[in-house]
Amino acid sequence: GGQGRRWPHEGRVDYARFRDELLPQLGARLRGDPSEMTIWVHIRSFLRGSAQAALGGQLSADDFARNQHFNRRTRLEEADRRRVGELADAYAEVLAERGLWDDASRACALLRRLREHGWLDGQAPFDAVYIDEVQDMIQADLLVGFEACGRNPAGLRLAGDPAQAIQEGVAFQFSDVRDALHRATKGRVSVEKPLQLSRNYRSDGGILDIASAVLERLEAGFPGCIGSLRPDGGLARSKNAAILLRCDRAALKALVEKDRQAVLLVRDSGAAASAS
Repeated sequence: GGQGRRWPHEGRVDYARFRDELLPQLGARLRGDPSEMTIWVHIRSFLRGSAQAALGGQLSADDFARNQHFNRRTRLEEADRRRVGELADAYAEVLAERGLWDDASRACALLRRLREHGWLDGQAPFDAVYIDEVQDMIQADLLVGFEACGRNPAGLRLAGDPAQAIQEGVAFQFSDVRDALHRATKGRVSVEKPLQLSRNYRSDGGILDIASAVLERLEAGFPGCIGSLRPDGGLARSKNAAILLRCDRAALKALVEKDRQAVLLVRDSGAAASAS
């Protein structure tokens, strides 16, 4: 039920368009933090795409600045949260004036339509909804999935890894799932804690050790960015695994000739060409 709206691709605002086209129009003069990406993350994930925003409308600058939940979740000072909130207000006005939309706009609109009008036949279409790569979803997206399985928390099956997030503007933690469902049902449902799968069947144990070391340093430098995860363990382990920060071609050639079974992993085809 209800009249839907269209979402033309040419009207979609992603991070690049926000940064290059819209943010300068908002009169933002950025000096240091918050950066363009920080602003985009907080607008998309919190001010426009959080459970609070999805269920009650975009948060005001004052609500965002004073809300203790966001004080813990964002790690921005109150003054910076207020500044970002004011930019979000101006951004929403630009979207409305120019007929533009972002992913949070569409997810929240769909959620509101489902909660107000329900499904056409009065019944949710799925017994269970399986979502992979959940780390690239905002809370509004999660709540659409929750509606699709009849608001049954046991029917919402999620899998993901915060360390593999690729979506610009999404600040996901698995605690967001519990928070979103708690708010959507006013505390009437309980959500199980996530089960971490730490046995890796794809990669060698030595590579996993290096990946874990990198993640440990990321978490130490940026607390909360990926959450606390147990290191993955592999089924097999190579003799040695190492990161080469600087290595000229002669030294690299000598290394490979010393061990003909050595495997080199490089960042791109250009690095592969220079190493050959």
